[in-house]
Order: sequence, then C-alpha cells, then structure tokens
Amino acid sequence: MHSDLMKETVFHDLNHLYPGRITNKTNGITFRRWLMLANPKLTELLRQACGEAVLDDPTQLSQLEARASDNGFQEQFRTSSSQQGRAGAADRRTPRHQGRPVRAVRRPDQAHPRYKRQLLNILEAIALYHAIKDDPQANWVPRVKIFAGKGAASYRYAKLIIKLINDVAEVVNNDPVIAGRLKIAFLPDYNVSLAEVIIPARSLRADFRPPAWRPPAPAT
Repeated sequence: MHSDLMKETVFHDLNHLYPGRITNKTNGITFRRWLMLANPKLTELLRQACGEAVLDDPTQLSQLEARASDNGFQEQFRTSSSQQGRAGAADRRTPRHQGRPVRAVRRPDQAHPRYKRQLLNILEAIALYHAIKDDPQANWVPRVKIFAGKGAASYRYAKLIIKLINDVAEVVNNDPVIAGRLKIAFLPDYNVSLAEVIIPARSLRADFRPPAWRPPAPAT
C-alpha cells in the first residue's frame, strides 16, 4: 500500500521514468537495535538458551521449542520482562515522568501507531472502565494502557483518535472509584528511540473480556 502511495504521489515522476524501481521490503526485527540494544535482558537469556549464533541467525530461535514446557526457563523469561519493565518505567519519557505516576508492576498494555489499533484499544479501555465501575470489588488485575503517537498536520482522524485517548484518560485517571486499577497514558512525539524504551516492557497477554452487552431497562 505504501509503495503504491509513493508511486502515485511523492515519486510519481521518478516512477514514470524508472518503472519498477520503487519496491517495499519487510525485514522484521533488527537484532542489533530491537534486541541487543533495546532489550539486553532478553538478549542475555536468548544467548544462554540458543547460543551466541542466535544474534546472527534468527533460525536458531527454533531451539526455544524444546523449552516450551520448561518452568525454569519460563520463570527466567518473566524475570527478564519484569526487569525490563522496571528499567522502562524509570526512563524520563515514560508515564511516570509525564505527570502520570504508574507502577512498573502493573500489566502494561501498549498501543502505538497504527491508529486503527489504538482506536480498538481505547474502546476496550472504555469497556473495562465501565466493567470496573459496575463491580469495583472484583479481583481486577491493575493495568496501564500506554498509547504513543503523533498525527501529521493533515491526518484529521489520527488527531481525533489522539484527542479521544486523552479525553478518556482524563476521566479514567481521575475517577476515585477506579482507585488505580486502570491507568491510561499517552506519550507524545513518538519515535524509534522512545519505542526502544517502552516496547520491551509490554505484555501481550489479554485476560479481559467485557461483559455481554444488554439493552438498558426501559425508563419508568
């Protein structure tokens, strides 16, 4: 999609002169930056489990299959994730230093661009907020939802989604009934350097399922 956009807009004349030159490549993770630099705790664990060759040959990750039921290895993984989370929480660009105190022990649930995913995530946050309000004494797992991004000047819907996230955060973070069970933070001026700090601390688990929708009772 983006390659086609480049052909039709920014590089229209170049594409006309040299058709076929503009192509798109997806390289996946860059080990040096997104693993060794951004997540040293996980890097060390992979070195121990798969050997030094894993840093040059991603196929070596297949060795992790043999540890799928290894409780000791899983505990090491959880420990490395926890340590990385504490390191991320201490960074000056994270929610704690954006005026929104957030404990590192909370379950981090992150949504960075694209904005369609952010919209779905903030809608889940609204559903979770109402579920907690309906049953505040339930055994809720404290969670922080971290959003980050920036919208181009002409990207109207991106800016509206950013505004929605911050408006929802204003309500959720200041509701005494929620009592810290749910926090929402939006980190502005998202870039790769910020992503290096917050992405390694994310959690992919999703245990919340909002209650089934029921029509409101008729007014009496």
